[in-house]
Amino acid sequence: YIRNKTEAAVAGAQSKVESGQRLGLGMIASLAMLSFLAVFREGAETVIFYESIYSMSQDAHGMWVGGLAAAAVLIVIFLVLRFTSVKIPIGPFFLVTSIVMAALVVIFAGGGIHALIEGDLIEGTYLSSVPTNDWIGLYPYVETITAQVIAAIAVVVLFVVGSIKKHRMKLAAQAEQAK
Repeated sequence: YIRNKTEAAVAGAQSKVESGQRLGLGMIASLAMLSFLAVFREGAETVIFYESIYSMSQDAHGMWVGGLAAAAVLIVIFLVLRFTSVKIPIGPFFLVTSIVMAALVVIFAGGGIHALIEGDLIEGTYLSSVPTNDWIGLYPYVETITAQVIAAIAVVVLFVVGSIKKHRMKLAAQAEQAK
């Protein structure tokens, strides 16, 4: 959504500039608001992500140590990429990050429902035979397991739909080249 709106706003601004017209305050304000919205959304997602981690661990010191360690690792990765001209293959990079995000979706689904059960916002049906594992968001409640199964199914369905669309686009491109 943001990309479509941004592309439309930039195209409109570019056509005005090319035709010799001045950009109005409204056009500049809309581009500024779109930029703000994109950055704010990422910041809000980060805050929600860290809040979820903190609510599961209640370890502020560990979060600071982890954050500093992550920053150090990112600096090292940046320096390696910057000064050794290592190129990250985009396809495998996004595949790995997509797999990590898919796993986090399932983990957070279990953790989120568990937090609602612990906060007495929803009733929980306890399963004595299921172990608890905070690392994978596994909790001995029917509701948490159901949420994780639904999240896992959604992830798999979205992956399959994306693969089918990608395959169809590839076939369409090949058919277009054959003409």
